[in-house]
Amino acid sequence: MVSFSAALAALAFALLSLARLVGGRIPMGAAVVAAAGAGIGAIGNLVEDGLQREWAGDWLYLPGVLLLGPGLVGLTVAVAVCARGMTRLLAGVPAATLIGLNLLESGGGVLVLGAWLAAAVIALRDENEVGPSMSTGEVA
Repeated sequence: MVSFSAALAALAFALLSLARLVGGRIPMGAAVVAAAGAGIGAIGNLVEDGLQREWAGDWLYLPGVLLLGPGLVGLTVAVAVCARGMTRLLAGVPAATLIGLNLLESGGGVLVLGAWLAAAVIALRDENEVGPSMSTGEVA
């Protein structure tokens, strides 16, 4: 219960970081919607299962998870349309996250893990390409 809530909370922050990596207002807007859903879902799950408050399932967890789905779809489309070059591949991350969350009982977590690890590799690759020598205009 705590680990699932922590995973949803971490997802909220990761989605915002992903949108920041892509850049632009549209991906960030979609990420905010998805992150809000994940964050509300995390709090709702923690309150419902951890504190045994049944109302939190209907009033927090369910609305949060219902907001997360369209947010992930919107973020997928926004990244696919707004990103440039190899960064466009990051559109697969929210798509795989949505699929993995829907197949969580059947091992979908492995898909989510793989997608986010691939995103980390792309992010680190992009960070290394824009090093100090490239930002000053020098050729390496």
